[in-house]
Amino acid sequence: MSIQIVSLLAGISLLSSSFIASASESLSDNAEVSEQVSDTLPNFVARRIRQDLAERLNVPVQDLVVENATPQVWHDHCLELAGPDEDCVQGSKRGWRVEIESPLQAWVYRSDRTATQLRLESLFNSEQIDFSAAVSQTLLETVSAQVQYPAESLQLLQVKAVTWDSCLGAAIPGVDCVPSAIPGFRVLVTEAVNDAIGTPYSITQGRGGRVFRREWVYHLSADAEQVIYNATASDQRGRVGVFLEDSSDYMLEPLDEAVIFQMNDDLYADRDDVKITLVANGELIYEYYNNVSSEEETVLETRSQQISLERVAFFQTLLSQQNFSDFSGVGYGKEDRYTGIGSLVTLRTQNAVVRTTALGEDLPVNLQIVLSAWSDLVNYEAVAF
Repeated sequence: MSIQIVSLLAGISLLSSSFIASASESLSDNAEVSEQVSDTLPNFVARRIRQDLAERLNVPVQDLVVENATPQVWHDHCLELAGPDEDCVQGSKRGWRVEIESPLQAWVYRSDRTATQLRLESLFNSEQIDFSAAVSQTLLETVSAQVQYPAESLQLLQVKAVTWDSCLGAAIPGVDCVPSAIPGFRVLVTEAVNDAIGTPYSITQGRGGRVFRREWVYHLSADAEQVIYNATASDQRGRVGVFLEDSSDYMLEPLDEAVIFQMNDDLYADRDDVKITLVANGELIYEYYNNVSSEEETVLETRSQQISLERVAFFQTLLSQQNFSDFSGVGYGKEDRYTGIGSLVTLRTQNAVVRTTALGEDLPVNLQIVLSAWSDLVNYEAVAF
């Protein structure tokens, strides 16, 4: 085995038809709306929504695509997204629920029928916490000062809602981090790529493509009063990093409390999977799965290997020294996404989940060190089965 690894509503009669025609014509330039909604969502509404998201992400408007729009009747004038201390006038308000995509993420907006009022649905499931333009600007200014790159040339690729501990999810030497339920965000920041005359390129190359640039991972509180650079998970050489979905979407069984480390190698559909688990007592458990003939994985064979407790302790120490927990929630791929890869590897500890389809120099240095030490522990002849 090897480690290779988003109608115009009836009732717009309040606006004259001439005004609608004029507004639609003047605001439809460069408005990219998918065919399925072009007959229903007014172009000027789509444009205003795209402009709002572009300000939050600091990206070109043309990088944002409206994928779907549904007419709605909101039950208050806050579009049913009231903030914690906000009083909202009750009463029906017609508008839209709009799904829009940036290159690496899907977003959902709520709007009144003319997009005079816009609200971004919270990235959190349980509370309305806004990733606002003000939060974005604070983050960009902080990143700019730290990486010595102009704030106007930085872009946000991904924003994920996270509930942080007291250290905002980053290992801090000499500090014991405690659970604190601090709402905030994990953000993937990148540099814009300029052409020969200094004009920023779009960060997409057609639909679904990417320009490979330096990427920085930042952790911040919801109000951006605390901003921390996650140097461990960042990649300044232009490799591809993405944030995983929420942990509830990993589709992974909880780890037994005795598990130190686990690697799951998910091979392509015409092959089988191998899971290797290191337990605190020094046992390495090799499980061979079949995921071809049935919807559920079936364990075909299990083997085990015993290693010394000294080697277990050494590996645990190395995980701590290399800040493996800082990689949690991040996925890494090969720089060339068109190059064939053999498998998707999931790496897990009690407090981290990392996924990669890359090897060697396509990974951050700390992760390379962890995988090298893991390879030294694992007897790959045992997984040949």
